[in-house]
Amino acid sequence: MQGQCLIAALLAFSSAVFAQSSGVTIPPGMETPTEPGWFRMDLASGKLIPLEKIKPVMEGSRYSYRVYLPGLESTAVVPYEQKPLFAIRMTTLSGKAPTLEEEQKSVAKYPRLIERLQPAKNGRYATKEYLRLELITTYGDVADLHPARGPARASRTFVFAPQTALTPGDYAFTAVGLLTPVGSGPSLSEVHAFTVRVGAPALAQRSAPMANAAAVSSAAVVSGAVDADAKASADKFIGAMKIASEVPEAQQAVRQLSWAAIRPMQVLGETTLYEGMFDTDVDGIKGYKRLIDARTRNQAGAEVAVRYVLVAYKERGSGAWKVFDIRDLNGSSSDHEVEAAAADLENTKYGKKQLNYRRYAYWLAFDGKVGKAKQAYDKANELNKADPDQNWEKFETGRFQALQAITGQ
Repeated sequence: MQGQCLIAALLAFSSAVFAQSSGVTIPPGMETPTEPGWFRMDLASGKLIPLEKIKPVMEGSRYSYRVYLPGLESTAVVPYEQKPLFAIRMTTLSGKAPTLEEEQKSVAKYPRLIERLQPAKNGRYATKEYLRLELITTYGDVADLHPARGPARASRTFVFAPQTALTPGDYAFTAVGLLTPVGSGPSLSEVHAFTVRVGAPALAQRSAPMANAAAVSSAAVVSGAVDADAKASADKFIGAMKIASEVPEAQQAVRQLSWAAIRPMQVLGETTLYEGMFDTDVDGIKGYKRLIDARTRNQAGAEVAVRYVLVAYKERGSGAWKVFDIRDLNGSSSDHEVEAAAADLENTKYGKKQLNYRRYAYWLAFDGKVGKAKQAYDKANELNKADPDQNWEKFETGRFQALQAITGQ
């Protein structure tokens, strides 16, 4: 009996040390799961919050298919302002409860994953974009877990958290990926899903001693406070762009979230290096910028690394944030491009002046000088009315007309 107590004490001690090193304190009396599956933990109340349990749907044939979860948003909502912690009871094939060390080895070999989903036509579509879960600690007593089939098994509760902050959007827990073939097609077994939403209410307010247990900042380096709506619009734009070649409705979403038609790029994955707000040359108007390291495919089909800059502005009337453009600057910078365009304003070797002013207006806007961009584009329109260029309409994207909506001028 003394030996069993000593082992239990050692397990509790190692769990506590591991949890403290991760900056998480599990409050006394925290609920433990009584059934299989994932639960969100609310440390302030000590409650477990159920996640949505839903069966995926396959669209197409087994040779060419897409997988989605019905509904454009989960019934389980996680506040963006919190770093979510998730609890799950784990057992083993032998029916014994795994120790913390055993689960650490298992996670290292078979990572626990969350798959990011993209809302479109029929629901939330699988994207093959995964986020790893980090094992934080274990807590509570060993208890029998009663699966849907088979005998009860001894189990232990483990706590997991995403390795990086979750941006607003839709997610599902998955063992191998919703699109991964299992036999003759994807596994359509029930999954747990949730939606991360800005401003969603928490179950309870955190008390001061536990404030550090679930606080989270943005995954990217930021400059000052980032407008949550700007961030959410950029996230949705990039998410839709990833699947636009496969889901027609995503193409429409890309168009709705941008000021002009932007050709979707085949992005395989991306990492945000920086995001932040910037002042423009018009009082009261701010812009949003994001620097992204992306993996994409070139025309030959080879995977290449590209660094993109995304710039977005808010429409003064509706308050909606839209992407002005996303592009690879190829080692250049927007202020350098502004200088080069300004130097070419009077150069009519390759085209009329209005085309030069329009190019100048574009780079001014991309560089945050929306007031000067509006003036330059007005000058381009004036020149074209006086001496129409046959290519004016061909290259008229509509992006610059948006400057009036951005500046309110």
